[in-house]
Amino acid sequence: MIACLEPLQVLIFHEGTVRLNSLPFKLDDFDNTLIHVTNVRQQHKHREFDSETVLKWSFENLGRYVADTLRLADEHFIEQELKPQLKQQLAFVVRAGLEALRSHPINGLFFGLFGADIILDDQLRPWLTEIQKGPGLDFDDPIKQRVVPPMLTEAVSIVTEIQAKLRRGEGIKHLDNAVGFEWVINDA
Repeated sequence: MIACLEPLQVLIFHEGTVRLNSLPFKLDDFDNTLIHVTNVRQQHKHREFDSETVLKWSFENLGRYVADTLRLADEHFIEQELKPQLKQQLAFVVRAGLEALRSHPINGLFFGLFGADIILDDQLRPWLTEIQKGPGLDFDDPIKQRVVPPMLTEAVSIVTEIQAKLRRGEGIKHLDNAVGFEWVINDA
């Protein structure tokens, strides 16, 4: 979430969704969307899709899988390794696009809620593949039902707090309503 451009304030929600493929990844059969495309709707369209397959996890599920099943990291992987790398990548992208973002606000205020798609490779390195202007905010699965409502509620509270503080001439370095969000950039 880009909460403000002047000063630049960018936050990431503490929880996200992890999309999975129906079948394990392998470097062949590129036409098989069950192997190569994590888009849930695309998975559902495949003639061999099993409707009982779980296609979304929480960060907690991913952390357990990486630690207990793959044994590639410990139980703190999400907080200590993944999120810091994601924040670094997101900060880079936002700063790279800052001039384009500044050209859009009519009254100087800006709010943007974006989605980011990341792929983890076999060494658990995150690769940012795209930023979406319109993140998926539907409630089509239990993970999103748990993540989206509190994220949206808090996003509105944060932006409302920023605008109120700016109208009163107060600083916005500290935001009382930023509880479930974590700072990516806080130039206030």
